[in-house]
Amino acid sequence: MSTPGWVTSKRKIRVVGRMTTVQLENYAWDSFDAICGAANLSIHALASRIDARRSRDVGLTSALRLFILAYWRMIEALPGAPPHTIIDAALDQVIPPPACASAAMLMRCKERIAQNFTVRRAETARALMAEHGGFQDLGSAAREAWGPRPPWPPSEDALAGQALRDLVQPFNQ
Repeated sequence: MSTPGWVTSKRKIRVVGRMTTVQLENYAWDSFDAICGAANLSIHALASRIDARRSRDVGLTSALRLFILAYWRMIEALPGAPPHTIIDAALDQVIPPPACASAAMLMRCKERIAQNFTVRRAETARALMAEHGGFQDLGSAAREAWGPRPPWPPSEDALAGQALRDLVQPFNQ
């Protein structure tokens, strides 16, 4: 006999370079797995994008649930759209991008970095933050240490430095 969908289960996931445990209903996990599968994303990458956008007064579990609901609504609103377009629209519904262009650019940069943030990269970013005071220097050094194909071009080093500091900061407190 299978477990009812309303029963909750816990999973360990890597979010923005750290391991955390999330408890969701089995229906929610099934939906999240389906969304990730459709977009060819790992659950870690999508959860990291959601986490990079959420306000710190909203828990990760709540943000995941809201995202799942928004995703299925966007499927109806955007019939035939590719999964990544639906994911972007769902994220915008749950956590709208800032009105200020520079803040919106920072948010998008944080998302790109977050979905590729490993524990090693988070540790490297923390170490580089101690060595490099300015965002430009931090972003440049992190890009060099990232490995093949960092998720930002050299022209966005200052933006990436700020994004890295924002992503790593909650773990230093």
